[in-house]
Amino acid sequence: MELFVYGTLRRGGSHPAAVKLHQRAEWLRCDACKGGLYDFGAYPALTLPGTTWVHGDVFCLDDAEFAWLDAYEGQEYGRQNCLLFSGLRAQVYVYLAPLPPTARWIENGRWPSC
Repeated sequence: MELFVYGTLRRGGSHPAAVKLHQRAEWLRCDACKGGLYDFGAYPALTLPGTTWVHGDVFCLDDAEFAWLDAYEGQEYGRQNCLLFSGLRAQVYVYLAPLPPTARWIENGRWPSC
């Protein structure tokens, strides 16, 4: 199954969960998903629907891997299907809770924002 990641799990990331994902999944391509991207400081949050192309990476992984990924993302995030710019459909972790007042919208769709 394909997974679109846009934050701490992106290719090249040093977070332990990113390292684990990169060891257990196959990187397919860079891609983008339409949504809203918000900076929470140490990590981002994606909201759907939205109008900004959020940039990230697509990985292919076994369904069984989602158990630890769901635990890593926590209850504030849920998996949803997203149609990517390439036409591929992938699972993506979407922020489900109300956005905190400190959340900053990332206009260019890239985290960390430049």
